[in-house]
Amino acid sequence: MILYFSATGNSEYAAKRIGKETDDDVTGLFERIRSGDYSEIHSQRPWVIVAPTYAWRIPRILQQWLKRTSLSGNREIYFVMTCGGSIGNAGKYLEKLCAEKKMNYRGCMKITMPENYIALFTTPTAGEAAEIIRQAETVIDGAARFIRNEDPFPQPKITLGDKISSGIVNRIFYPMFVHAKKFYATDRCISCGKCAEVCPLSNIRLDGKIGKAKFAYNSGQMMQSAALLYQLTKNPIYLKDAQNIAKECFNYFFTDFTPATNEEAFRMLKKGDIWFTAVMLRGFIELYRIDKDKTYINAFNKSLSYAWDNARDENGLFNTDLSGKSKDQKKWLLTQAAMVEMYSRLAMIQ
Repeated sequence: MILYFSATGNSEYAAKRIGKETDDDVTGLFERIRSGDYSEIHSQRPWVIVAPTYAWRIPRILQQWLKRTSLSGNREIYFVMTCGGSIGNAGKYLEKLCAEKKMNYRGCMKITMPENYIALFTTPTAGEAAEIIRQAETVIDGAARFIRNEDPFPQPKITLGDKISSGIVNRIFYPMFVHAKKFYATDRCISCGKCAEVCPLSNIRLDGKIGKAKFAYNSGQMMQSAALLYQLTKNPIYLKDAQNIAKECFNYFFTDFTPATNEEAFRMLKKGDIWFTAVMLRGFIELYRIDKDKTYINAFNKSLSYAWDNARDENGLFNTDLSGKSKDQKKWLLTQAAMVEMYSRLAMIQ
């Protein structure tokens, strides 16, 4: 039996294709996980678990469900993980889970699918996504052959980076980024309830107030999306949307700043989550490629040039206040990586 957990459709697509190739039953786990249904499931054929990759392992909500649910009948179990690039050393933790359940781990197969975690990564174009899926289908069909023949999946070579990603990075990533705190609705919400329907943990309800906090990465992603839609359709409405978002981002996420020296005053990026700012820059760059208005790009250049001289500590690490007025007691690796990304993207424009 093939069990899958899927939020955006990548894992569902892989699971149903495997089911077709192996002539096996395919069952989605969304409602079971959401409702806390841990009742026993039985299968005479090997189990196949298809899931997305969350921080180089299977989602923790799925792992907890598997721990608590009895899978009776066949004791062989395969794992198929969809991802945008890497599953790290996920197999180590899956093998440990299988040992706890007294099941025979038959390996984990990586299926590279179109990246869809837009908060951190750039998504592919429609053409790129189609090619990724075309290549993935060959891998999915290969996985199905192993399952149909009841052969174990080949063991991939595990690097030190894989071990770190699925180990310490996973443990840090989850509490910092896998939560609902930074998701919100604006005044444009019409209370249709669709988001509440698809949330696997029932974290979204329509019985409270609409959050009005503004975040740079949300705005940047919408700006970039509008710019890309204009490039695809040439519909001026999308260009106008991108330009309006850019204007409001510039008004909200930048502030008037006068250096302590005799330098000329300029618009400085406000203190905040730097990786959010890096995502917002992607939107500004996408818009610049269309309208060639360098106003916002110049503002980023001035902020980052000033930060290079004034916002780094004695080790060369950046504080989140690019004006240099306040210092962070702790430094995030993600902050430093985001600064590198922004300098690199701006350098390519210049």
